Amino acid sequence: MTRYGGNRAYSCANSMYMALRESGATAAELPEPGFIECLTTMPFGTLYLRVGRDLLVYFSSPLASPDQGITTALDVLGWECREERDGAPEAALARLAEAAGRGPVLAGPLDMGGLGYMPHHAQLSGSDHFVVVLGVENDRVRMHDPDGYPYAVLPTAEFLRAWKADRVRSAQVPYTMRTGFQQGRVAAAGLLERKARCFGEAQYAAVQERWEDTAGLLECIADLEDALIHALSPA
Repeated sequence: MTRYGGNRAYSCANSMYMALRESGATAAELPEPGFIECLTTMPFGTLYLRVGRDLLVYFSSPLASPDQGITTALDVLGWECREERDGAPEAALARLAEAAGRGPVLAGPLDMGGLGYMPHHAQLSGSDHFVVVLGVENDRVRMHDPDGYPYAVLPTAEFLRAWKADRVRSAQVPYTMRTGFQQGRVAAAGLLERKARCFGEAQYAAVQERWEDTAGLLECIADLEDALIHALSPA
């Protein structure tokens, strides 16, 4: 059973958090959604759009889309996944159903204007959104929507229209989903914590003149330093 998390803004970060928690990430090693949002780089920058005679201002990166931001955040966290996108709607739905049977599916961008369980969804047309799909049940799709809608459902035809995202400016191709989340390398924060623990143990061992134990702990620290350099190196 996929645990729900959300009731707040930042749908891509909250959906990522849910998907990674259900894929084995512990709460202690996984940053909160607000920090994950920063890892996507989306909060940094200002985007100006002219629509007719109006100038719209978005406090968001003009250089990255939420979809690209998810890829960036996963890489920084040391996680990998399988990305699938494009294709015919029937094939995309079959892909989604098969993947959801194995584990959480991060789907999006979706067009919020097509999410009929949201009040006033029609006024949100063209806005991007992300959800965690739980399963395809006959003629409907069930999902955790972090905007405050756990176990939300949509008829498959309506979900496919939203998932096509043809009105979403940042959507490059339709029917994008991420599955099969797994940790590819240790995140840097965990390594630093393990180094700190070794230093703490080495302090006691050295004061007690237990030199063999001290040497072993210093070797462990050296190995962790090598692993830290690898974790912080570009992929």
